[in-house]
Amino acid sequence: MLWQVVGGAATGGLRVRQGAPLCAPEAAERLPTGTLVRELQREGQRLHFACLGDGVPGPAEGWVSLSLRGRPLLQPVALPSRATLQAACEDNGIQALARATDIELFVLLREMGVEVSCLPLEDALDSTRTDSAPQETEERGAWLAEVQEFDAYVTDPYRLFGIPYDATDKTIKSTYRKLSLKLHPDRCPGDAAAAAKFRQLTAAKDFLLDPYQRRAFNEVHGFLTPTVNVAWWSDWDEVFAELEAEIGTRPPRALHAEKADVLLLGATGLTGTLACMVMSRQAAVGRRSWAIAGRDGRKLLLLQQKFANEAFRGAYRVETTEELEEAIASARVVLDFTGPSHDLGSKVAQACVAAKTHLIDNTGDIMFSKLVKETLDQEAKAAGVALLLHAGYVSMPTDFGVWRLVQEFRGKGMATRKVDVYTYTQGFVMSGTSLLTGTKTTIKELNANGAPFVLGGVRPEGVRTEDRTDVPHKDENSTMIAYPGLNVERQVVRGTCGLMDEIEPYGPNFLFKDWFLVVDKRPEEMTKQESAQASRLSGIGMSLAGGGVHSMMVEQKKIPPPGWGPKERIRQETFVTKVFVGTADTDEQEKLHLVMNAGPGNVGDRYEGTATMMIEAAFCWLDQLDSGGDLRGGWGTPVYHLSHLDFWKRLEHLGFAYRLFPGAPSSDFMHRVFSATLPLADES
Repeated sequence: MLWQVVGGAATGGLRVRQGAPLCAPEAAERLPTGTLVRELQREGQRLHFACLGDGVPGPAEGWVSLSLRGRPLLQPVALPSRATLQAACEDNGIQALARATDIELFVLLREMGVEVSCLPLEDALDSTRTDSAPQETEERGAWLAEVQEFDAYVTDPYRLFGIPYDATDKTIKSTYRKLSLKLHPDRCPGDAAAAAKFRQLTAAKDFLLDPYQRRAFNEVHGFLTPTVNVAWWSDWDEVFAELEAEIGTRPPRALHAEKADVLLLGATGLTGTLACMVMSRQAAVGRRSWAIAGRDGRKLLLLQQKFANEAFRGAYRVETTEELEEAIASARVVLDFTGPSHDLGSKVAQACVAAKTHLIDNTGDIMFSKLVKETLDQEAKAAGVALLLHAGYVSMPTDFGVWRLVQEFRGKGMATRKVDVYTYTQGFVMSGTSLLTGTKTTIKELNANGAPFVLGGVRPEGVRTEDRTDVPHKDENSTMIAYPGLNVERQVVRGTCGLMDEIEPYGPNFLFKDWFLVVDKRPEEMTKQESAQASRLSGIGMSLAGGGVHSMMVEQKKIPPPGWGPKERIRQETFVTKVFVGTADTDEQEKLHLVMNAGPGNVGDRYEGTATMMIEAAFCWLDQLDSGGDLRGGWGTPVYHLSHLDFWKRLEHLGFAYRLFPGAPSSDFMHRVFSATLPLADES
């Protein structure tokens, strides 16, 4: 994106610093008023720029502020049309390469002393609006690249739309609607040029809204959004503003006496807000009625205004135990997005059992889950209430991947000896609330409560050495160094194994381990960096040091505070690949492997993916109940509560792509998976 300096006239230009912080060293020269610069990176109101061309007065690159006390210091601008640039080259006898980009032509002309001016971006957009004068038909959309079809190798889609590389989907759609008005075939009947440019705009819009293609383009051009600093932190209002309501949603109808199908509890948090977006889309096609509940009245009102439709039953502000119980009693299924679970989760579970309302919780808190199991499991079974815990992104895809391999071996008459899962993620970041979740849990407490089988699943011979041994080692499946993975996943899958012993046994010797792989490292080279990465990804490791460390890191702005999380561009660039390797409990030790891909974006995003899975799980239960069936009551894991209801197929429909292969994965494939910048679908 291009910017022009409009401030600093009275001071000789804008002050430039060598880094984003305002305390960074100041450059020796100022950036003169009128200078055109190219955006390299943006962090809030700070712009990392590079000047266009050589010999431009002032620093060649640096950091400046976009505004000062409400006054703009730089304004976005659009280049002249390609036709104008080419005409200027021809008029001045300048030979330009046919494949030169618009910006290259512009810089060339300025370096040759030819004055060409940019329009402020708003004026450029205004010039594309419909004009009734027929003589201007040929100029319609002339500022767009002069090609018949969109090609990302030729035309920069961000340049085409005049938007920054980190523009939200909402911005892309609204910009497309604005620009296409001038070129739509209904507005320009018989105009072949306008029709071609309309097709180009549409193709560019579809390209940018495809998370896979957009991530690939951003990777090649260095546009991937950084996740190593506070640039990706967004508070609730920023996240909410990025979301787009489904077209055609309507105001809520009056509350009804009967229960809502689904209550989104904790709707004013990050994942709960995304759940409102997902739920409004589902309800828009007539699937289920829904309501929301939370503590913040302002946020509840905003959510209702944006997402409520005819299936919406209302919002509950919850500040007391009585209000919590009333909200829970109003629904058939509660999706609990509140957190951390040790603050409110037990009260929610108790209220659900008392009201005979089924519960789906995305908790990653193992000790909270153990508490619910020990105190409410039998009471919930007696009441016919299902309590599904660990229904979020950390556990559900892994729980079902392991189950799928176990089922494959069962189909061959074999028990499962072992399943290893290897997880690779690009773009993954933790929200403030997720990082806070484990602050009241310590390794000592886990060990005192049955680790490594806190949620059950210990095999008949008791705790084995291999159940506890988790040291970095050279992995037999990949030849890379394997580092212990998610403690939450491990506890949940082992808990599932225990629950399924009386239903579909995994096997008397079953062992589950999860790993991260480190490319090109020897065990003695394992560093604190890898340890910190694994802890961050586990969602509990960092916080096991205690709440004091968490508070200190928030104050030092090393991690986001509770309620904050990644902005849309980060979420839409995230993808995950999991490789499951199963070994049969036979002398031959037959192997199978399963590859799971999700993303980029949508269900590849930890937060939208969690919301989507939990909502689909609620729909699965409701379909079962409405058809006269029953649910498995009591405490349980995703596989225990959903596997017999064909939820596996629903996961695949949502976008979790699982592919089964014979044998173990090749080392070459594993190396490619763990160094890829886009998900690999199979071993081809």
